[in-house]
Amino acid sequence: MNDKIKYIISGTIILLIVFTGLFLLADYLSYKKVTFNISSDTESINIYKEPTENPKNNKDLELITNLNANNSSTRLKPGNYSVEPIGEKVSNNHISITVKSSKNNFDIKPFLSKDYLAKSFNREVPKINQAIKAKFPKIIDEYKITTPGVFLHYGDFYVTRLEIKNPQPRTGIDTYGVILQKKDDKWTVIADPDIVFLYRDHKDIPKDVVNASNRFADYMAIE
Repeated sequence: MNDKIKYIISGTIILLIVFTGLFLLADYLSYKKVTFNISSDTESINIYKEPTENPKNNKDLELITNLNANNSSTRLKPGNYSVEPIGEKVSNNHISITVKSSKNNFDIKPFLSKDYLAKSFNREVPKINQAIKAKFPKIIDEYKITTPGVFLHYGDFYVTRLEIKNPQPRTGIDTYGVILQKKDDKWTVIADPDIVFLYRDHKDIPKDVVNASNRFADYMAIE
């Protein structure tokens, strides 16, 4: 093998190494540092890549990594991801995030799970019932308060029903929803009794809370 061929082979190998190195460097730089501020009730999080089609179907999600409070940073390519909180106290409803080219810090503070809320906040029910009675003193004796109702979010929202004690035939609807919120350690009725709550009439109340009241029977049936 003459020197010319050796030089060509050596040059080709060097070019391959350089191009491979540049490709690997470009690929590494395409990943951005992402930091998650994970709530104390969340034991860990699973991070999934959302597909470009049908992103709401969790079964199609590709697991990328698992993180916890002691290891809460990773590198991800810009794009859409789904975060699944894991923990006995928290809801595992997925949280959608979008990783951008810079400043990727995400607060992961999922709502508490329905089971945990039901077990841990029932002591609040007497206070809630008293707040309802104080709000409607003239009519409350005619109604029965469904107990317990449903706690939501961090135990700071509550929905229940008022059911007339002695319904009369052909008098129409005899059950009404009520929504309360706890502020400054005090429960307050934030939506007066109604058959169905419309989002447009209660823009200051989270939609999932309004929905929980409108689908009260469904929420009560979920164990």
